[in-house]
Amino acid sequence: MSRRAQLVRLVGSSLSLLVSAVFCQQFSSFQFNSLIHGAGFSPQELPWLCLWLVRYSPALMALPLLFLWIGVAGLMKRDGPSGTVELVAQIALVLALIIVVGCILVWQLPYASMPAESF
Repeated sequence: MSRRAQLVRLVGSSLSLLVSAVFCQQFSSFQFNSLIHGAGFSPQELPWLCLWLVRYSPALMALPLLFLWIGVAGLMKRDGPSGTVELVAQIALVLALIIVVGCILVWQLPYASMPAESF
């Protein structure tokens, strides 16, 4: 595989990581607002993981730049293709999937802890 192909794969992986970070931030904000304003929860009633996502999910926006920087630095050090760059690109893709799935699962916690209404 050529260096150009590795760079394209790295940029694509970084973009997918960026999309998942934006999704996590927006989904967390939407869920928080709908539970607080729509369902009448108080912030203290939400699980700490949900509050943690609301507070720190914007920091995930730095991950794509970090992975891109590590990958480009790895490509610049070598004249040929780099196994490190390939590893960085694959880790970015897996992390993007983990972020999306993890975010969705964490926001299911408030629904699982709601008491059932009696009929």
